[in-house]
Amino acid sequence: MRIDSRLVGPGIFLVIVGAIGVMVASRKPQIARYIAPAYAVVEGLFVGAISHAYETWQNGIVLAAVGATLGVFATMLVLYRFRIIRVTQRLRAVVMSATMGLMLFYLVSLLLNAFGVNISIISSASGLGIAFSVLAAGLAAFNLLLDFDL
Repeated sequence: MRIDSRLVGPGIFLVIVGAIGVMVASRKPQIARYIAPAYAVVEGLFVGAISHAYETWQNGIVLAAVGATLGVFATMLVLYRFRIIRVTQRLRAVVMSATMGLMLFYLVSLLLNAFGVNISIISSASGLGIAFSVLAAGLAAFNLLLDFDL
């Protein structure tokens, strides 16, 4: 994927502005209600720039991602609302443990990648790579249940 160099400078600026906004809001909660809308605009611009870059690389990918996200959100909300899936303490523990395990796997992979070791399962189009991606997406969907319950 070729990155549009015109987006790099503004992208870095938006990340820095967003990080400063989060730090200020966390230290001064009384002004967070003023900083939050500005942060939302900055984050929206940043995500929009990334989406634009991906859309120029693969036409239609952003619309497909938004559609899939809305579909998973609606499905999990219906499953939670009609108590088809109940959030119990056991489910909460399993989902949180699996999420922490996946996070650790990604961190180790990131560190290994810094030293030239590539764990191909993360980005591979093989059967194992696709199964891993489905597992990660399913775990993200179950995290929505925990959010709904909270």
